[in-house]
Formats: sequence, structure tokens, C-alpha cells
Amino acid sequence: MRKKALLLAVLLAPVTLAAQRWVPSEWPVLTSYDSDHLQRVALPLGGIGTGTVSLGGRGEIRDWEIMNVPGKGNSTVTTGNDASWPKGRLEVPLPYFPEAMTGFEYSAAVGMIYGGQVEDGLKCIKAIRDRFDGAKRNPFDEPECGKHYARSMASWAAVLALSGFHYSGVDKTMSFTSKPGKYFWSNGSAFGICEVGSSSVRLEVLKGYLGLDSLFLKDRSKPIAKKISLSEGDSMAFNI
Repeated sequence: MRKKALLLAVLLAPVTLAAQRWVPSEWPVLTSYDSDHLQRVALPLGGIGTGTVSLGGRGEIRDWEIMNVPGKGNSTVTTGNDASWPKGRLEVPLPYFPEAMTGFEYSAAVGMIYGGQVEDGLKCIKAIRDRFDGAKRNPFDEPECGKHYARSMASWAAVLALSGFHYSGVDKTMSFTSKPGKYFWSNGSAFGICEVGSSSVRLEVLKGYLGLDSLFLKDRSKPIAKKISLSEGDSMAFNI
């Protein structure tokens, strides 16, 4: 044990001495930054997509290094890139300047639905879709962090929240909410519609093949149907 401790001390000694002797030679150690130095200091705010952005000493957002494109010094207030457009608006003012980040909005809306605030959640989703109505924005693309970013696909979670849909390929089980309605479902081999009524459930396959051992409704401990086999275009109704 003593030999190991001695060996460790010998190995660490040069590192410790070097650290004690280190003195910055090029960049001064400042305790405050005045007007002459504010443009040289920035606090990284973290990664965004495949890059980063920083908060500059003058309160500006700078160092826009997005989508693997170097951008040290890219700032909201540098000459030629002023947010007030003193020389006319640039063709591409800043990365992401027209984006609303719908992925976060969908996440909030879905959280509301799961929390029982269905009306508020649907109101939030409608507000998003009203923006992308085909007149103001492309209805088929909600850009975020550049074009075709995956986070806006969080919208699909609303389908799960409203339908209560769950599928297990291991157990070959499928379940839905017991609330009456017509719900879309999709698994790895098929998709279709499940229509829940007050006294019956109708399961339809629009494409593919569906094989289930059990079909459940959320508030029932026992399955409402067993050993289901449906091909494309087939449907079955079950009493509940």
C-alpha cells in the first residue's frame, strides 16, 4: 500500500509543480470587463442542433455556429448584421429567425391533454396549425433548427394522448381509451381506425395485417376481445 502511494506521489509531482508555475502569457486575467473588452467575452449557452450560440458581453446573441457552420463573431449587433437593419434587411438575417419552434409548443399541448386539460391542449394545437395554414406558411413543413427538423413531429404524441393507444408487439396486445370517439392507430405492420362507442368497439385495418392476442379498453382489467386476425380492408365489431 505504501509503495502504491509513493508511486502515485512521484507521478503527480511534476503535474502539481507545473500547475503552480503556470502564468497566463497572452490573455490577461480580468476581474471585470469594460467597453474595450466586452466584445471579446461571451458565455456559451449550450448546443442547438449541431452547433452552439453564446451570450455576448454587450447582451447580444453571438457566435452563431449552427448546422456545422463556423460562426465565431456572428452577432445580432455587429456591423452589417444589426437587428434593426440600418442598411436594409439581409436575405438571411440570422439562423432560425422565422421559426416558432413548434416542437416545444406541441410538447406543452400534449402535456395539457395528458393532464386532463384537453380543451387548452387542443387550443394550443389549433393555434399552431392556424400559423401553417397554407397562406402564411407551408402546411406540410414546420421548420425548426433549420428545415425538416424532427422535433415538430412531437405533434404525433397528441394522437396517443387523445386515443390512449398502446401496442405491444411482444404481447400482441392493443388498447384504447374508453372515451367514445373515432381514433387512428398504427403499429409496425398495419394502420387503421378504432371507433369506440357507448356499447361497442369497431376495429378496422386500412393497410397491412393485424394479429392480436388481446384488445383492451383503458378502464377495463379484462380484454374486450381475444385472438383477432384482420387483413387489409377487414373490420370487426365487439360488444362492451
